[in-house]
Amino acid sequence: MLVTATLLMAVCLSSVSPITPVASSSPEHISSSQPQTDVDVCTNPVITTDTTWSAGNVYLADCVVTVSAEVTLTVEAGAVVQFGGSGRGLRVLGTLNVTGSADNPAVFTSLDNDPANSWYGIVMYENSSANLDYTHIRYAGSGACVWDFADSIYNNCYNRAQLDVRMASLIMNNSEVRDGDNDGIVLQTPSLTPSIQNSSISNNTNNNPSDNVGQAINQTTINMQPEYLNLTFSGNDFNQVGVKVASLNQDVNLGGAPIRFYCGFTWCPIEINTGFTLSVQPGANLDMSGVNTFFFVNSGGTLNIQGTELAPVTITKGGVEVYYGGAATLSYCDISGGRALGNGLYVRSDGVTIDHCNFHDFSGYEIYIYSEPNRSIHLEATDVELANNHDDGMMITAGTGSTLDMRWSGGSVTGSSDNGITVSGGPVSLTLKDVIISGNGLNPYDSSEENGLYANANNISLYLENVQINDHPGESVYWNCNGSISAKNLSATGNERDALVLAGCAVTTGREWDLAEAGIPVVVTNTINVDSGGVLSITPGTTLGFETAKYLAVKQGGALYALGTADKPIVFSRAYETQSGPTA
Repeated sequence: MLVTATLLMAVCLSSVSPITPVASSSPEHISSSQPQTDVDVCTNPVITTDTTWSAGNVYLADCVVTVSAEVTLTVEAGAVVQFGGSGRGLRVLGTLNVTGSADNPAVFTSLDNDPANSWYGIVMYENSSANLDYTHIRYAGSGACVWDFADSIYNNCYNRAQLDVRMASLIMNNSEVRDGDNDGIVLQTPSLTPSIQNSSISNNTNNNPSDNVGQAINQTTINMQPEYLNLTFSGNDFNQVGVKVASLNQDVNLGGAPIRFYCGFTWCPIEINTGFTLSVQPGANLDMSGVNTFFFVNSGGTLNIQGTELAPVTITKGGVEVYYGGAATLSYCDISGGRALGNGLYVRSDGVTIDHCNFHDFSGYEIYIYSEPNRSIHLEATDVELANNHDDGMMITAGTGSTLDMRWSGGSVTGSSDNGITVSGGPVSLTLKDVIISGNGLNPYDSSEENGLYANANNISLYLENVQINDHPGESVYWNCNGSISAKNLSATGNERDALVLAGCAVTTGREWDLAEAGIPVVVTNTINVDSGGVLSITPGTTLGFETAKYLAVKQGGALYALGTADKPIVFSRAYETQSGPTA
C-alpha cells in the first residue's frame, strides 16, 4: 500500500513550492556519477577535526566511525559510504552535513551496495545535529548488539533503525531511507522539532508487525513537535509514523503524515493536561486501532481537531472524552469505533463545539453528553452525522442540580441498534433543526429502545424544527411532557406510529406547548395533570388527540391557558378516527 502525506505539521510552509519526491536507485546503481577512488576510513575511525568526504569517492568503513563532538563531517554530492557489516555504522556526536543533489545523491549503504551485507546504521547522539539533503540510506538496521552504539539513557546495544536520532537536531530533505531490517527512522527527541520533508521511506520490515517494528518513522513520544511534509511511505510493515502514547507535557500538533499510536499497556489514554493544547491539523489520519486509546481532555486542557472541507481529519478506532473544565473543538472530522470502542465523543464539560463531523460504528454511544451534578453544559453541533452504532446514537442526561443545553443543526442519526436519540434525565433543553432521525432501533432490548427520539424523564424541553423521523419499529417521538415544547414542520413515515407522543406527566411549574405547526399528529397516551403551582400555556392552533380514557386535568392551584382564536382554535379530540370509548 502506498501512503502519501502532503500536509504540514506545526508550521506553515504554504509559500514553499512542493518538491518532487526522490526516486529510489536500484541496488546496482549508486548515482549518475560513478565513483572512482576507494578510501579506507578505518585507519582513523574517530574524526576529531572538520572533515569532508568528496564526490567521486567510495568511503569504505569496515568499522564504527565516530564524528566527535564539536566536529563537522561534510559528505558531498556523489560520495558513497559503504559499511562492512552488522557491527559497522556511523556515530554522530557533532555535526553531519550531507549536501547531495538530485542527480548525485550522497549514499550510505552496505559493502558492495549488497542487501546481504546489512550494517548497523547512523546514530545521532544527544546535542548532535544533522542536515541531510538528497541523502540515500539503505540496507541498515541489522539486529546485532554493538556496544559502541549503546548509551545509558536512550537505547541498549541493539539496533532500532537505519537512522536513530537521540535528542539530536535533524533536518532531512529530498532523501530516501529504504530496505532496512527495523524501523526506517527513530525520533527520540522530546521537546525538539526535527524536520523530515520531501522524502521517501520504504521497505523497512522485520516481517513481524506484532512487535511494532518496521515503522516508516518511530516517534517515541507524542511530546515532540516534528515537521512532516510531502512524505511517501511504501512497503514498510507500517506505512505510518508510529507515535508512542503519553500524557501531554507540552503543546502538540499532529499531522503532516499518517500516524498510528502504540503503547505497552492495554489502557492508553492520551491525556491532555492543564495548560496544554493538542491540535490535529487538516488532513491528518490518526490510526488508534493498535491500542485501546482515545483523547482524554482534562480540566484546563484543550483539544482542537482542525479539519477542513477539502482536508478532513480521520480518526480510526479512537474517541474523545472531555472532562469537566476541558475544552474541545471538532471540525470536519470522521471518527470511527470499529464496533469495538465505547463512545465516540463523551462530553462532560462546557466549551465543546462540533462542526461537520461524522461518528460511526461504536459499541457504546456515538455522542454521550452528561452534565455532572451541579454543573452546566452548553453544546453546539452543526452538520453532525451519527451512523451504525451498537447502542443509542446519542445519549443526553443531566445530573442532580445541573442544567444541559444541547443545540444541533443539520445532520442525521441512522442505523443505531437502540434509539436514535435518548434523553434520560433533566433538566435538559434539546434543540434539533434540520436533522434526520432514520432507521434506528435495529436490535432493541424492549420498546424503550426502538424509537426515533425518546425523552422519558422530567424537565426535558424540546425545540424541534424541520426534523424528519423515519422507519423505526417504535415511536417517532416519545416525550414525557413535564417540560416545554415547540415543534414545527416535523415529518414522520414508516414508524410504528407516525406521531409525536405525549406520554403523560405532572406539570408542576410554568410550561409552554407550541404545537400548532407540528406537521404530524400529537397523541396523548396517558393522563396529564396540571398540579398546584403548575401553569400550562398552549398556543393557538394546537390540536391534542387523546387516547381512550386519557385526559388533561387541572388540579387546585394549577392553571391552564388554552387561548385559541377564531382562525386558530385549540382542539382537544380523540387520537384516532376509529377510536371508541370516552376521550378528553
